[in-house]
Amino acid sequence: MNYKKKELKTYGVLESLHQGLRRYRSVLDEAEACYINAEFSFYNLQFDQADWNANITFRVLEHFTNREICKLEKPTLISKDQNVVYVRDGWGTPQPGFWKRGTYKWEAYIDGALVDEIYFYLNVELTLRNKATQLDNFPLEIYFYVYNEQQYLKAQMGYFAHINDRRAEIVLESGYGVREPGFWQKGNYTVNIVFMDTVIGSFAFNVGDSNVPFSGVWATNSAVLPPITNAPPPAAIAKDKYKLKEIKSYGSLESLFQGNRRYRSVFDESEICYANVEAAFYNILFSEEDWEATILLRAINYHTYAEVCRLEKKMTIAQDQNVVYVRDGWGTPEPGFWKQGTYRWEVTIDGKLLGETYFYIVNNGLLSADDNPYFDLKSIKLFEGPYEGLEMGKRIYLEKFDHKTTRYINVELTLENKLTNMPYMPLEFQVNVYNDSHFLKAYMSVFKHINDQLPKL
Repeated sequence: MNYKKKELKTYGVLESLHQGLRRYRSVLDEAEACYINAEFSFYNLQFDQADWNANITFRVLEHFTNREICKLEKPTLISKDQNVVYVRDGWGTPQPGFWKRGTYKWEAYIDGALVDEIYFYLNVELTLRNKATQLDNFPLEIYFYVYNEQQYLKAQMGYFAHINDRRAEIVLESGYGVREPGFWQKGNYTVNIVFMDTVIGSFAFNVGDSNVPFSGVWATNSAVLPPITNAPPPAAIAKDKYKLKEIKSYGSLESLFQGNRRYRSVFDESEICYANVEAAFYNILFSEEDWEATILLRAINYHTYAEVCRLEKKMTIAQDQNVVYVRDGWGTPEPGFWKQGTYRWEVTIDGKLLGETYFYIVNNGLLSADDNPYFDLKSIKLFEGPYEGLEMGKRIYLEKFDHKTTRYINVELTLENKLTNMPYMPLEFQVNVYNDSHFLKAYMSVFKHINDQLPKL
C-alpha cells in the first residue's frame, strides 16, 4: 500500500489561512452555505522514495436517503517530496440556496477503495437564535481556545453533540491537560468560545499555588486574544531512514497546544535559564518497521568552538511515528549560566549531521510593556507588492487593499535604535496576521544582524 489515512475534514469558507489551513467546521447554516468542501489528507508511504499516481474520488451522500449529491474525480500525481498529501474539493453554488437543512456525509476514496468518511450538518437560521427547542434534532458544535499571558495557544477543545431532546438549557463539558500535574503552569489564561466561525464570548481563569472555590458566574465578553503559531519549516535534507523537518530553539520549558513551544533564537542573559532545542525529522520507515537511533545534541560557542554541552539520547523510532520530535536543553534553574554570545545547536543521528540552528544571548535587559531597552517603535506602514518586493522609493502605503489586485501585503517597521553604541545586535521579529474571525492568516519571521550602528532600523 502507498498510503495511510490521516484525516478528513469539512469546511465552508474557501479562504486559505496560514500554512494552507481552512476554517474547519461540520455544522453550517442554510443562509451561509455556498460551497461545502472536504479536505482529505493521508500519509505518503512512498515519501522520499518514488512518485506514484492515484485516483482520488469524493462523494457527498444525504445521510437518511443515501442519495448521491455529487461525485468528484481527481487524478493526482503524488510526489515523493510530499510527506503528507492534502486533497481538497467542494460542491455548491456561488450564493446560498443549494444546500438545504439535513445531515450529509463526505466519502473519500483512493483508487476505488473507501478510505475515510465524515458527516456534516446544515441548520436553518432560527435554530441559532435560541429557537432550537422547536427542533427535534439540533447539531451543536462549539470550539474553545485557551491562551496564556503571551497569547500562545495553550489548548484547543471541540464539542459536538446532537441536541435531540428540545432542552432549554445545554450543559457543555470539555477539558484539556495531561494525566500528571505539570502541563498547567502558574499564570493567567483566557478562553475564547467560537461558534459558527464567530467568537461569541471569552472568559479568564488563573493557575496559582492553591485551588480557589468557584463563587459566582463567569461573565463572557468580546475581548479576544489571537493565537500564535509557528513558522513554516525550512527545506528538508534527505537521509536513509529519516529526513530533516526543522530544528528550532526555545527558552521556556512550558508545553503548549500539541506540544509546541515558545520558539525563539534571541534571549537576554537576565531571563535565560535553559537553552533548549527541538529537532524534528520525518520517519521514512513510517508504517513499515521500528528502528533504533542514537541522537546527539551539542551546543557549541560559535566564536571559540568550545563545546558547551553534549546530550546523547538513544531512541526507538516506532513505525507509527510519522514525524519524530526530540527535545532537550542545558542550563540552570536560575539565570546566570548562559553569557552573551553566539551559539549553535548541532544535531546528529547515528553520527551523521541532521542539521543545526543558531541562537544568541544578549545583555541589554528585559523587555516589558513600559520599557524597551532595544528600540522605540516609530512607525508601521503597509504596502502591496510583487513576490520580489519593492524598493523604498517605489512603495505606495495603504490602509485598505483591493482584493482583486493584491498579491503580497508587506509590513514596514521603522525603529529608533537605542543600542547605537553596540557594534552588533541580533534582531528577531515575529509578525502574525489575523482575519476578522481571529484565524491566523499569515505568519512572518524576521531575523537580521544589525551591525552598522545606525540610529534608525
